[in-house]
Formats: sequence, structure tokens, C-alpha cells
Amino acid sequence: MSEEDRRRLVVQVGYEQFLEHGYARTTMDGVAEKAHISKRSIYDFFESKKDLFGAVVVAHRQSMLALPRPPGNDLARELEAIFSADLSEEAERRRSAFVQMVIGESRSFPELGDVLHRFGYAEAVRLLSEWLEERRREHLLDFDDAGACAELLMQMAFAPRPPPPGAPHPGPRALAREPKRWKEHLRFCIGVFLDGVRR
Repeated sequence: MSEEDRRRLVVQVGYEQFLEHGYARTTMDGVAEKAHISKRSIYDFFESKKDLFGAVVVAHRQSMLALPRPPGNDLARELEAIFSADLSEEAERRRSAFVQMVIGESRSFPELGDVLHRFGYAEAVRLLSEWLEERRREHLLDFDDAGACAELLMQMAFAPRPPPPGAPHPGPRALAREPKRWKEHLRFCIGVFLDGVRR
């Protein structure tokens, strides 16, 4: 197995362990055992559990926002692909569960919120801003601030809908439990957004 493949395996196993056990109860010993490699090999790639968690967040971010990607000819379809509109129900459930785990564990480990913001949200905004700016330079979109547009679109797409009166709040990405509704909601958000910024 190449170094790159081994690192990818450690990140994948780390993701599974964080998802199953949470951050506090995940250990480097447990990751090494599940990956069938030595703990020393893991430390060749990551100095600490926090560093491994950062790598997992980067991989997770790519499941939230598929960027960078080559440009296409249809803005709406490109944005659907970027936001992974066709993700399977199981993949969407796991994606949502990871975010919920981080939010919960951040109460005990505040540094996790910082890692999630730096390597997850902030980097996603940067990448989406770059994509939007490229489309602006191609004279397909018209706006003043690509970063503000990227944040707006992400907030539109990922904000949960309010629950019916008397029902408990469903939490972030409630639409993930109903893939058809999520895809319809995403297409609606993309349409509203493009109607505002398309040249």
C-alpha cells in the first residue's frame, strides 16, 4: 500500500471511529487496530488525535461541497453537483450525524469547533467563492462580493426548515431524512440565488 493510500485509510477509519464513538472515546490505538496498521504508522501522518480529526473534517467537507471541480455549461446543474444533490440517503444520514457529533463534543472540546470552522466551513466558503468568482469573470454572474454570495447560498441550502407547531425542532439538515425534499429544496434555493446574480 502506498503512503497516500495508507493515509487515506487512516482518515477513513478515523472518520468511522469518530462517528461511532465520538471524539472523546476515539483513541489512536483503536484507529490503528481497525486500520490494521501500527500506531507508530499513524503518527507518521498525524501528530495527534486533533490533527487526525482535522484531516477527517477536510474529507467530510468534500462530501458537503464537491469543490474544486472543472467548470460546466449549466450553472444550475453545476451547483446541484457541488452541493451533492444526488447523495444517497445513507451517505446524507452519516454526513448529518458527523456534524451533530462535532456540535455535541464541542461543549467538552471547544477546539473542535475551531477545527470544524477553519477546515470545514471557512474553507468551503473560500472554495465556493472562487468558483463563483470564476463564473463572474466569464460574465455569467454579476455581484460585488463573491464571499458574501457564497455564504448566502450555503445558508440558504443548509438551513433547516422550521418544524410544524408543537413538533420538536429537527436540528440541522433535517431535510437529509427525506432526500426528495432535500433535492427539491436545494433546486429552489439555487434557482432563487441564480435569479439574483445571473447576468
